[in-house]
Amino acid sequence: ISLSQPTEIYLVGSGQMALHTLDPIELSIPRSSVEALRGGDANENAEHLRNILSGRSGAMRDVVLLNAAAAVIAFHGIDSSMDIRQVFAKTLPIVADAIDSGRATSLLAQWRELSHQV
Repeated sequence: ISLSQPTEIYLVGSGQMALHTLDPIELSIPRSSVEALRGGDANENAEHLRNILSGRSGAMRDVVLLNAAAAVIAFHGIDSSMDIRQVFAKTLPIVADAIDSGRATSLLAQWRELSHQV
Protein backbone atom coordinates (compact mmCIF):
# COMPACT_ATOMS: atom_id res chain seq x y z
CA ILE A 1 0.00 0.00 0.00
CA SER A 2 1.43 3.29 -1.08
CA LEU A 3 1.84 6.52 0.84
CA SER A 4 2.43 8.52 -2.33
CA GLN A 5 -1.05 8.04 -3.78
CA PRO A 6 -4.32 6.19 -3.21
CA THR A 7 -4.12 2.40 -3.57
CA GLU A 8 -6.74 0.18 -5.16
CA ILE A 9 -7.61 -2.83 -3.00
CA TYR A 10 -9.65 -5.80 -4.11
CA LEU A 11 -11.59 -7.67 -1.46
CA VAL A 12 -12.36 -11.20 -2.58
CA GLY A 13 -14.51 -13.69 -0.72
CA SER A 14 -17.80 -15.53 -0.65
CA GLY A 15 -17.83 -15.64 -4.43
CA GLN A 16 -17.68 -11.85 -4.68
CA MET A 17 -15.05 -9.27 -5.50
CA ALA A 18 -15.21 -5.61 -4.54
CA LEU A 19 -12.81 -2.83 -5.52
CA HIS A 20 -11.98 -0.19 -2.90
CA THR A 21 -9.65 2.77 -2.98
CA LEU A 22 -7.62 3.46 0.14
CA ASP A 23 -6.07 6.89 0.56
CA PRO A 24 -3.70 7.19 3.55
CA ILE A 25 -4.84 10.78 4.05
CA GLU A 26 -8.30 9.48 4.98
CA LEU A 27 -6.60 7.59 7.84
CA SER A 28 -4.67 10.68 9.01
CA ILE A 29 -1.46 9.33 7.48
CA PRO A 30 0.35 11.99 5.45
CA ARG A 31 1.42 11.38 1.88
CA SER A 32 5.10 10.66 1.34
CA SER A 33 7.21 10.48 -1.75
CA VAL A 34 8.67 7.24 -2.98
CA GLU A 35 12.11 8.73 -2.25
CA ALA A 36 11.23 9.05 1.46
CA LEU A 37 10.62 5.30 1.51
CA ARG A 38 13.64 4.21 -0.48
CA GLY A 39 15.80 1.72 1.35
CA GLY A 40 19.36 0.80 0.70
CA ASP A 41 21.67 -2.11 1.31
CA ALA A 42 21.00 -4.76 3.95
CA ASN A 43 22.68 -2.75 6.73
CA GLU A 44 20.76 0.42 5.93
CA ASN A 45 17.46 -1.47 5.74
CA ALA A 46 18.19 -3.18 9.05
CA GLU A 47 18.78 0.26 10.57
CA HIS A 48 15.44 1.46 9.18
CA LEU A 49 13.75 -1.55 10.79
CA ARG A 50 15.45 -0.93 14.14
CA ASN A 51 14.33 2.72 14.01
CA ILE A 52 10.74 1.71 13.27
CA LEU A 53 10.70 -0.87 16.05
CA SER A 54 12.19 1.61 18.50
CA GLY A 55 9.29 4.00 17.87
CA ARG A 56 10.76 6.52 15.46
CA SER A 57 7.94 8.22 13.58
CA GLY A 58 7.92 9.11 9.93
CA ALA A 59 7.15 7.77 6.50
CA MET A 60 8.93 4.44 7.02
CA ARG A 61 6.86 3.70 10.13
CA ASP A 62 3.67 4.87 8.44
CA VAL A 63 4.10 2.52 5.48
CA VAL A 64 4.97 -0.38 7.79
CA LEU A 65 1.88 0.26 9.91
CA LEU A 66 -0.37 0.53 6.88
CA ASN A 67 0.91 -2.67 5.29
CA ALA A 68 0.98 -4.57 8.59
CA ALA A 69 -2.66 -3.57 9.07
CA ALA A 70 -3.40 -4.93 5.58
CA ALA A 71 -1.75 -8.24 6.52
CA VAL A 72 -3.78 -8.49 9.73
CA ILE A 73 -6.97 -7.68 7.83
CA ALA A 74 -6.18 -10.28 5.15
CA PHE A 75 -5.44 -12.88 7.83
CA HIS A 76 -8.70 -12.29 9.71
CA GLY A 77 -10.79 -11.64 6.61
CA ILE A 78 -13.60 -9.14 6.28
CA ASP A 79 -16.96 -9.03 4.63
CA SER A 80 -16.63 -7.43 1.19
CA SER A 81 -19.50 -5.07 2.05
CA MET A 82 -17.59 -3.49 4.96
CA ASP A 83 -16.07 -0.02 4.65
CA ILE A 84 -12.37 -0.69 4.16
CA ARG A 85 -11.39 2.66 5.72
CA GLN A 86 -13.19 1.81 8.97
CA VAL A 87 -11.52 -1.61 9.08
CA PHE A 88 -8.09 -0.01 8.60
CA ALA A 89 -8.89 2.70 11.17
CA LYS A 90 -9.67 -0.02 13.74
CA THR A 91 -6.65 -2.16 12.83
CA LEU A 92 -3.93 0.52 12.70
CA PRO A 93 -3.88 1.09 16.49
CA ILE A 94 -3.53 -2.67 17.02
CA VAL A 95 -0.44 -2.94 14.84
CA ALA A 96 0.98 0.29 16.29
CA ASP A 97 0.61 -1.22 19.77
CA ALA A 98 2.43 -4.38 18.65
CA ILE A 99 5.40 -2.19 17.74
CA ASP A 100 5.16 0.30 20.61
CA SER A 101 4.76 -2.41 23.27
CA GLY A 102 7.94 -4.18 22.14
CA ARG A 103 6.10 -7.33 21.03
CA ALA A 104 7.27 -6.91 17.43
CA THR A 105 10.89 -6.50 18.58
CA SER A 106 10.57 -9.60 20.75
CA LEU A 107 9.18 -11.62 17.86
CA LEU A 108 11.99 -10.44 15.58
CA ALA A 109 14.53 -11.56 18.19
CA GLN A 110 12.87 -14.99 18.33
CA TRP A 111 12.96 -15.29 14.53
CA ARG A 112 16.62 -14.26 14.52
CA GLU A 113 17.46 -16.90 17.11
CA LEU A 114 15.52 -19.61 15.26
CA SER A 115 17.15 -18.70 11.95
CA HIS A 116 20.57 -19.45 13.46
CA GLN A 117 19.39 -22.90 14.49
CA VAL A 118 18.43 -23.91 10.96
